[in-house]
Amino acid sequence: MKHAIIIAAVLSIAATAQTETSSLRVEEVFSVETSEELEASLTGGYPMPWLAEILEDKTIPEEDRYWLDCRVRAAIAIEFHTFFDRNGNSVAYDAEWIMPGENYWRESFTVNLPGCEYGTLPFNTRSDWRVDPGITVNSYGEHIGEFVHSGVASRLNTSRDGTISAGAFPTGNGYQPVLLYSDATYFISPISMGFGMCGISNSGNYVIVSSAGKTDWQTGEETPPQAILLNRNGEILWETELEMTPVGNISPVISPNDEVCVIPTQAESFDENGIIKLSLQAFDMNTGAELWRVDNPSGLSVSFSPDGQLAFIPREDYESSAVITSTGEEIWSDSKHPFTALVNEGIRYLTGSNRARVISAVIMPPDSRYTEWYLALFNSNGQTLYLNSNNRNMNISPNGSVVITDNYNPRSEAVTTLPFSIARIPSGGE
Repeated sequence: MKHAIIIAAVLSIAATAQTETSSLRVEEVFSVETSEELEASLTGGYPMPWLAEILEDKTIPEEDRYWLDCRVRAAIAIEFHTFFDRNGNSVAYDAEWIMPGENYWRESFTVNLPGCEYGTLPFNTRSDWRVDPGITVNSYGEHIGEFVHSGVASRLNTSRDGTISAGAFPTGNGYQPVLLYSDATYFISPISMGFGMCGISNSGNYVIVSSAGKTDWQTGEETPPQAILLNRNGEILWETELEMTPVGNISPVISPNDEVCVIPTQAESFDENGIIKLSLQAFDMNTGAELWRVDNPSGLSVSFSPDGQLAFIPREDYESSAVITSTGEEIWSDSKHPFTALVNEGIRYLTGSNRARVISAVIMPPDSRYTEWYLALFNSNGQTLYLNSNNRNMNISPNGSVVITDNYNPRSEAVTTLPFSIARIPSGGE
């Protein structure tokens, strides 16, 4: 109840900020809670009238309109296993589930076909999985490739066009990076790790591996923790030793412009205060040299602006910031543009549009449960524009013209996107 009161109070503050001091305002244009409501909105075909109006609005940057179109198509595909071709005709798939590969643009999808074959993956692993047949399609439902095993899709990171995915799998030789291609071929890297994670670039040209290192129990030889960059063919471009061990459940990430990769790392022991040191380390994609680092972030999931120019770093106690990706130079922080004290109780995740025009955060109130976290949207001056306590994700279009909140979680067995809502941020003074 206390957090519901806080949210209500902040909503009142947000309304005042929008009408009195903020040049930006948020206008909700579409919202559905259930699949029945979403289905009812499609009775007139695709695009829906309200969406067609936005997609034709030249005051909204074309890139933002394209992003919106992709995301609405994705919501329908996830819920109903139905796409719409370039002429607006429906294309339905008989599927157990459908999920996007890359999460921001959602231009390509894995379609998990009915049925499965019992056995192992084509490469040797320490686990027997059901090998589910699958295909890859684009946002119009056009078949663009095969998927050797769609059942592991949630364990992979995928390029924007869906032509390549990457993940680390337990094999007879520790963990090894595996690259899977849309023609149903794959590549097993000879890199052997005690544990590791893989991140992939939007372009599909690069895979960054965060390796926890490995001890050879027969010889006693130890391989130190490393950051390793591969090209799309699996060839090693560079290797850099890490001072600390990569965090075991967070994938490294590559900026959308292929310039910088960031790896979350942690110390192997507690400090004198009983706290494990955490860091976000950024490396130059060309050389492997460390560019900057952030110690003790409140969240380990760094995000980038869609153009890759900014990195958003979550930290508690009025220290969250946006930095220039290539240098780490801070260009925005909540200490310089403080949020209302009711909102900034604990930022768990931070992201934003190009130029940090609009910024969103997952707010974690002190001593709260996961179900009590909520989402907040701010302008570049830290003024609250919009709050949502019901959904898990808040995504902003590249230039900050559209905001989508949904409940999609690629790691969940329940593949859904509802509740789902869309709001506009009309152009105006900055």
